[in-house]
Amino acid sequence: MRVGTIGTSVITERMISALQQAGHPVVAVCSRSAAKGREFADRHGVKKAYSDLESMLQDPDIDTIYVASPNSLHYGQARRALKTGHDVICEKPFTSTREQAVDLFETAEKHGRRIFEAITTLYTPNYRLLKANLEEIGQPRVISCSFSQYSSRYQAYLDGQVTNVFDPAYDGGALRDLGVYNLHFVTGLYGMPDTMQMVTQRGYNGVDLDGTVILGWQDKHAVLTQAKNCSAPNCVLVEGEKGTLMVQSSPGRVQNLRFVPLKGDMIGKTEKDLSADIGIIQDENHMVYEVMEFARIMEENDESAYREAMAQTLRVMDILDILDPRPGAEVCRQTA
Repeated sequence: MRVGTIGTSVITERMISALQQAGHPVVAVCSRSAAKGREFADRHGVKKAYSDLESMLQDPDIDTIYVASPNSLHYGQARRALKTGHDVICEKPFTSTREQAVDLFETAEKHGRRIFEAITTLYTPNYRLLKANLEEIGQPRVISCSFSQYSSRYQAYLDGQVTNVFDPAYDGGALRDLGVYNLHFVTGLYGMPDTMQMVTQRGYNGVDLDGTVILGWQDKHAVLTQAKNCSAPNCVLVEGEKGTLMVQSSPGRVQNLRFVPLKGDMIGKTEKDLSADIGIIQDENHMVYEVMEFARIMEENDESAYREAMAQTLRVMDILDILDPRPGAEVCRQTA
């Protein structure tokens, strides 16, 4: 992959590092501000900087576009990149609606390209180890995911300064910023739920500042919490009738994995820690794993893995459409 990136945020910095680490050159960056783009490119050893997306899309040295713009812009920019013959890596949340997501996958197929959602969870080694060890916990019953991260822009929001991450017009909010990791984590294990509901605290402009999602299947349920107005230790618990699989990090990083044996009634007993570390030490930049997998799928033309990734993205978009609908986010809103 020879990549051009859109955006100058921290997530773009990490993706540039991951791409370079995996041996994929970053050819150019694109920012609406020419000065900011040039400074960003120089800081990360990238030769070219564009302030116009169309110009970057005409660069013959680029075959892949990484989209890390404000959420509501993903669809239009990714679609334009596909139509100009590029493969695309699109940050989460993939699009504003499922309808837009379907259109992007169809556009990619029409133009003989691939498009991936950059959702780190699914490609980390410890997540894959967790999936491989699900039988160890027996019948799953309760899954809990917590991803709370006090936003550096929250005080500005309280002061009346609405940035993209707290602006519904840009698909901001806790569910689409943080909760999407929870949704991918759980549906990546157990598929589409039978029931779903969400309770949330909304700010003065209607944006969701936090929320709890409850997903239900016939034999288990999941409680997923996301928040940008408070913080707590992030973790995941997959509890079964024979034990628990525990991740003591955010569901985006999956930095560790432990097996916790079944515990019965502990009244009058001394509790001992019998848990065992079954995870691996992952790369500090966990984004490198998704980069390697996307490159592998394209190099090997692994249609099965590509279709699986597509189906997973559409599951989550289905849930977002139900829990947090975007009226007025019609397919043509950002069409180039």
